[in-house]
Amino acid sequence: NLHALVGGTLHHVNLFKYYGMPAKRIHFLPMVIDVKKFNLAVNRNRSKIFTFLFVGRFIPLKQIDVIISEFLLVFENKFEVQLVLIGDGECYKPLHQQYSNYKNIIFKGKLFGQDLINEYEKAHVLVLASNNENWGLVINEAMAAALPVLSNKGIGANHDLIDDKQTGLIFDSKLKGDLAQKMNLIYNDNDLFMNFAENAYNKMHNHWNFNLYDSQLQIAIKKMINDK
Repeated sequence: NLHALVGGTLHHVNLFKYYGMPAKRIHFLPMVIDVKKFNLAVNRNRSKIFTFLFVGRFIPLKQIDVIISEFLLVFENKFEVQLVLIGDGECYKPLHQQYSNYKNIIFKGKLFGQDLINEYEKAHVLVLASNNENWGLVINEAMAAALPVLSNKGIGANHDLIDDKQTGLIFDSKLKGDLAQKMNLIYNDNDLFMNFAENAYNKMHNHWNFNLYDSQLQIAIKKMINDK
């Protein structure tokens, strides 16, 4: 008999159910990272400039142009706020040519290892605007680093990590101004920001990590053995 191992508890499960997989053969095995690599204190000294961060491939799916345009709606002339973009890809050059003249939009190219962790350490909020992202492990990384997340509706990780978890806000990229409004909200409300940051950190370090993966794997193996 075939069994399915799914990384989330909603969208991934529904996908296999849609194609006829019985619920008893669908096993939750969470999408996790090594959270210890991003073990950054909630109350650390971040950059003095409030930083929205994007990390990922520069491809159309990521809708980086949406992030930039929404950011500029609110913060074009506010140099105490910046947008830092990390990654590379087919959209990097045209976006860089169009927006690198803005003093508070910073293109950093590809970063790995400690260089990337340093950017998480300085940043305040992660923004992910992908449409139809299966999960989005960058959300795990950001939350492990105590960054609240602004995530586009439809991203796979939303249900398990953000929706009703007080770890960030979900926006609709099809509604002009929705992301901008939520950027402005989390920037201006320090209590909200700190609450989200603490909850994000705790979610990753106290629950959604290798320990959860190990326990769910053992449960899945037992169920698969008993199903023979």
